[in-house]
Amino acid sequence: LYRVGKYSTITVDGVHYSVPDRLVGSQVAVKLYSERIVVLYGRDKVANHARSRRSGDWVIDLMHYLGTFLRKPAALGRSVALQQVHPSVAALYREHFRESPRSFIELLVFTRDNNLAYTDIVRAATSLSSRGLQRLSSEQIQAQMISAEVHMQSTADIAATNVPDPQQAEIESSASHTLDMLSSFMEYTRASQAD
Repeated sequence: LYRVGKYSTITVDGVHYSVPDRLVGSQVAVKLYSERIVVLYGRDKVANHARSRRSGDWVIDLMHYLGTFLRKPAALGRSVALQQVHPSVAALYREHFRESPRSFIELLVFTRDNNLAYTDIVRAATSLSSRGLQRLSSEQIQAQMISAEVHMQSTADIAATNVPDPQQAEIESSASHTLDMLSSFMEYTRASQAD
């Protein structure tokens, strides 16, 4: 068993691996594989990292520090966790959330709580940007992720039944129109508040 230290990490073979910050002071079990390390708290898998062979290395997952960053949002911008996150996610933060780190953290909490991934955030942001939106908000990205998830689920349901759904195109069009209206309204509200 390994004890989680004050930086919400465990040390395995001289390498520090992050675990969720709620586990500081707890004991966790570790499964070592040739390329991965899996951390278990009871029967729950709480961390999954690529294994590092460099002693003194820090392998950090930004999602493990959301509780800490909700309490101290300003710390996010200079954190090791942000430096190690996927470059597209870090770029999204710098471009759209540098002045509102709490909104970005809330987006990450939403992503985690809905079993989504960093790739879902990037995909949603790219989709919104391709529509010409200059500034993205946490709410817009969340709405786009939900829309994409609903679309994927309904597409999977239709494919599973293999029965064409004549209302599908109408539903998708309506959902897209609603999302566009919501985005326009949010942009208008933000612009009004800036004036």
